[in-house]
Amino acid sequence: EVEKRQLVATGVRKKYGAVKVYAVALYLAKDSKLWGKAPDAERLQKEAHRGAALRLVITSGLVTQAKLAAALKESVQPRLEALGCKDVDGVMEMFMEVFDEAPPLKKFAVITFTLVKDGVQVAFDKRPPVIVHSPELARALLATYVDAKAVSPAFRDAILR
Repeated sequence: EVEKRQLVATGVRKKYGAVKVYAVALYLAKDSKLWGKAPDAERLQKEAHRGAALRLVITSGLVTQAKLAAALKESVQPRLEALGCKDVDGVMEMFMEVFDEAPPLKKFAVITFTLVKDGVQVAFDKRPPVIVHSPELARALLATYVDAKAVSPAFRDAILR
């Protein structure tokens, strides 16, 4: 349980087939209308992007801010474009700045992405969150984990089961 959210599913992000990069969990608000339903990815993206949280726990000492930011940019940017975001470059620049200003990532560091009405709150460990103002970013970030091209298909399947 994270704040007023309940765990939906957990998974692992792997690279090169076997290297576990981070563990990931999806939380939904306890009052979400999605509880008790079996939503498809599209419905989840439309209804869960406000109040949901993605929590990443770094599991590899090989992960750096630069590598994680680059991987997220590679996954999120095309989804922002597909959503019709009018300022993809500006949104991605703000999102990447959050990583540039964050403390160095270490094994077991926790990053929480809370999807809110105005965008995404990003918190590193116990530090106060920083918000990136873009509702499209919230939808694109969630899509990274639940759409047909999800970065961790097993995690997507655990969410949508």
